[in-house]
Amino acid sequence: MTTRLTVLVALVLAVVLAGGCSRKSRPGEYYSEANKFSIIPPTSWEWQAGSGMVSVIFLCPVGRHSEGFRENINVVVETLPEAMSLEEYVQAATTLMAAVFRDYEQVSLTDIDLDNVKAKRLVYVYTFGDSKIHLVAYFAVRDKTGYVVTGAALSRSFPQFESTFDECARTFRVE
Repeated sequence: MTTRLTVLVALVLAVVLAGGCSRKSRPGEYYSEANKFSIIPPTSWEWQAGSGMVSVIFLCPVGRHSEGFRENINVVVETLPEAMSLEEYVQAATTLMAAVFRDYEQVSLTDIDLDNVKAKRLVYVYTFGDSKIHLVAYFAVRDKTGYVVTGAALSRSFPQFESTFDECARTFRVE
């Protein structure tokens, strides 16, 4: 009986351990167990834990950023009050941004896919202090959770960072 119990415990442990190890990580990947997403940030960018709805912040290396501003990528995770379509989520976000950001101006809004999840790519400009900020936001919705990956740069340096933001966003996965 003891041998059978030992074999049964060993089988249960093997199944549990195999299930826990079934998620395959990618080189350089940041994974949020709490928010069930992964993303591969640009090489050599540092990360900081976010607060509130901002899950994580990736910062351009010191010395490679624009004077007085550090280009950054953020992942925002929001529990929605009710099920929303992607279009409804983006509309609610753009309405809020237009009300909150000084000189908010939408530049473009396009349909994209993020790891086979239907998404939207929004580029907009706003004024912060004396600076014009360009921001690209990639919106996705799964069930009652909204995900937004953002990339921000000063307007004058945005063209040199835009492809970095796009490349990083393409690695985003809802797990």
